[in-house]
Amino acid sequence: MIGRVLTLATLLFTMQDLTPEQLLPPAAVPIYRNLTATVAKHGWACVAVGGKASHGGFAYTMGLSSKDLPELLFDGDSTEAACGALNEAAERLIARHRPPHDGETIAERNGVRLVVRQIYTDEFFAKCVFAAVWRDTHHLSATGMQVLALAKGETMPP
Repeated sequence: MIGRVLTLATLLFTMQDLTPEQLLPPAAVPIYRNLTATVAKHGWACVAVGGKASHGGFAYTMGLSSKDLPELLFDGDSTEAACGALNEAAERLIARHRPPHDGETIAERNGVRLVVRQIYTDEFFAKCVFAAVWRDTHHLSATGMQVLALAKGETMPP
């Protein structure tokens, strides 16, 4: 029994010391390195995934967890619009120095509110791979929140 506990402890300790090169496919490592340079320069990076610039796909942040803020996800819009919304949300969260609460409006422009909602951390980091690698290689306790764009009078979906 003690041997199993020590083996598990050794495995967990070893996992904490993995590098991006060990966690990512070789083709993804240069992308991750570019994103880390953006985080170093701006405090976070926006990662656009899939879809065309005009529709589909999703975007998420990487690096906000280093500021004790949740990483953010925006789903179901153009990746350009998604990154625009996430960048505005990130700027506001960093300026106020505290994480948002579930259901909070963090920005409003032209009758559209950016509202955050808590999502399962495992679900977030399974979808947002570069944010997961950032979290794991920086030994952070990170969470994820979804950002929704709601029109005036529109309520939060279930």
